[in-house]
Amino acid sequence: MAFESPGAAAKAVSAAWEAGDLQAAQLAGLAPPAELEKLFGAPPVVALKDRGCDDGIDGAANCFIANGDGGVNISLRAGERGWEIEFLDAY
Repeated sequence: MAFESPGAAAKAVSAAWEAGDLQAAQLAGLAPPAELEKLFGAPPVVALKDRGCDDGIDGAANCFIANGDGGVNISLRAGERGWEIEFLDAY
C-alpha cells in the first residue's frame, strides 16, 4: 500500500496495531507481511504516542511511535504511487 505521506503511514500502522487487527493490516497491505507479524507479535501499551517523522531525504523517511519504554521505527521508501513501508522495527 502506498501512502500520501510518511505521517499517514505511521497513523495507519498505529491504528491497526492499537486495534490488534493483524488480519485487517495484512489485507490492506499496510506493510510487508513478515514485518506486520513481527510488529503484532508484541502488543502495544495503552497509549501509543506518535513522535513524528523526519523530512524524508533521498526518497527515504523514518517515523517513530513510542510504546511505553520502547517503540516502533517505521522505515519508508518513496515509490511511484507514494510512500511505502519497508521495515517495522519494534523494540
